[in-house]
Parts: sequence; structure tokens; C-alpha cells
Amino acid sequence: MDTQLGGPNPLAQLSTAGPARAVSISGHRAWVATGAGGWLAVDISDPADLVPLGRSAAGASVVELAATDDLLHVSDGGAEIVSHIIT
Repeated sequence: MDTQLGGPNPLAQLSTAGPARAVSISGHRAWVATGAGGWLAVDISDPADLVPLGRSAAGASVVELAATDDLLHVSDGGAEIVSHIIT
């Protein structure tokens, strides 16, 4: 039996406002931390067609994030975590 797997093959690609530092998945949405670019919400219901849904306000730095069913928790890497309602 062949147990070797090939490398991952990209299915789709989406440019972000900055380097993607973290990604969290909740349902059919991906939340991407983009450093000084804030966060980006992406519809991933069709993995071959990533659709940007929105982003945070300018000036919000995000380096870590976690999404639940109805909340997005973000951190700028400092001493503060901010929660957003995302329903």
C-alpha cells in the first residue's frame, strides 16, 4: 500500500490587507488576522471561490483571533482582547 501523500494543492487564493497571521473557521466563514490590516471575514462555503465579506475598521491591528458561533475574539498581541458579535 502506498502511504505517501503529495503536498497540498491550492484550490483558491485571496489577497489580504496584510500578512495572514492567523485563521479561525466558524461554519462557512473564515476569519483572518492581518496584523495592521485588522481582520477579514471570508465566505468559504465554496472552497474554490473565496468571497470577502468584510473587514475591520482601519487602524485595528489584529495578530490573533478565535471565532465561535456568534463571537469573534481578537488580540493585537498586547494586553487586550476585544470580542465582536458576528451573527
